[in-house]
Amino acid sequence: MNLHVFSILCFTFGTLLVAVLACAKRRDAIALRFLIFCLAVSGWGFLASFWMSNHYHEETVLLLVRMGYLFSVWIPVTWIHFLFFFTGKEEPFKYFYASNYGVAGVLFCFSLTPLMITGTHPYGDFQYYPSVGPIHHIQMAQFSTLVPYGFYKLAQSMRKASGFQRIQQQALFLATLLGFIGGTQNYLAAYNLPSIMQTQVLMLAYPFLTGIALIRYGLFDPHEIADTFRRDKLAAIGIISAGINHEIRNPLYIVQGLGQAYEANLQEGVYKDPNMQLQEANAAMKKILHQADRALDIMKRFSLFAKQGVDDATRPQPTLVLDVVQNVLPLIGYELELDNIDFICEASKAACVLADPRHLEEIFFNLIVNACHAIKNNNKPAVIRVSTSEVKDGVRIIIADNGPGISQEQLPNLFVPFHTTKKGGTGLGLYIVKQLVQRNKGRITADSSPAGTTFTIELPGAEKAGGL
Repeated sequence: MNLHVFSILCFTFGTLLVAVLACAKRRDAIALRFLIFCLAVSGWGFLASFWMSNHYHEETVLLLVRMGYLFSVWIPVTWIHFLFFFTGKEEPFKYFYASNYGVAGVLFCFSLTPLMITGTHPYGDFQYYPSVGPIHHIQMAQFSTLVPYGFYKLAQSMRKASGFQRIQQQALFLATLLGFIGGTQNYLAAYNLPSIMQTQVLMLAYPFLTGIALIRYGLFDPHEIADTFRRDKLAAIGIISAGINHEIRNPLYIVQGLGQAYEANLQEGVYKDPNMQLQEANAAMKKILHQADRALDIMKRFSLFAKQGVDDATRPQPTLVLDVVQNVLPLIGYELELDNIDFICEASKAACVLADPRHLEEIFFNLIVNACHAIKNNNKPAVIRVSTSEVKDGVRIIIADNGPGISQEQLPNLFVPFHTTKKGGTGLGLYIVKQLVQRNKGRITADSSPAGTTFTIELPGAEKAGGL
């Protein structure tokens, strides 16, 4: 076994191992895309380890090389797809994934033909090294575009990250960079260009460093996000608690006043006969029960909000947007009153979406509280406005404020996890909002200017979704 075969075999099985470890840590879209990327890399590596051994005839080498391209054509697009999910970014344009997967699919169809690999040529220690065909130039162009672009996006994300997340991304950047440097030598050799084939040993760094990042620094570990989410939730509960203290005092004061008034009237002999006393007592009890129900309703809403989590299963049902707003308002009413913010609800009574009402309450709560924080120090009358309109197959919800706005530099990163511009912020509020919107088959966008910030949410209409 030569050095090339040893390096690639260790790289192949190490890559499979880190993919399995990542999937064991988290079972979500990020882990799935990482697994697909690793399978593409490992498939190529496994077949390459055979033909690089110099133990096979030219016909067998050609077959093994072409079979390897059945896997390698998917490496660039699965790499960039994984990175966009890992860094929380959207694709650069609408048909980005479709076009690149389409190109990879076409290349896949030509992988076993001479159009991809025409034959072999001697190169260095190898008696038979693949010679590229015309279709291979397209594969090379895609590889040369998507792989560096992926590193560029990862570097951008690293600069904005902090703490353990920054260390995780640095480890992933270094591991994959060394892996690609080692693997790229094969492309140079295929084009019969000068290369340093011994650097293939750098491919071993990929599973090794990724494994260290998995074990020591919690790469792909969802617990960090979960812990930060809990801190975010506690901060939200602190806001609600202040509102509850304010809201519950009102019914309690009324109950106390009714009781004191009845006792004083009784002591002063205001009730001349038992029937009058009974009527007054019944009237007071009805008012007391009404105020008690009001206090219990506030506590019930607080309890439901405190218990629900981002990991709860999605249970979509026809939900009136206006009902959601009315359920959230008691939780944030004190915040609005304290900061003297005018809240205007122009949601249509008929606006009905198919979504989980608990998730909608979380979405509205986060967006309205964010708006409160943005405009509390406004030099003009502060206004938050909620409105709805019908769109094709659904409902559009707009939550707008007239605050100072968000800079155009910060706007693209609003929904990136751990990205925050607020002192003491966790950077998960808007990330969670986006996750919840997407779980309910909707989409959310943000637009901002010096005149204020607008969040636009589009969700499927209940009638349309209910008819599926």
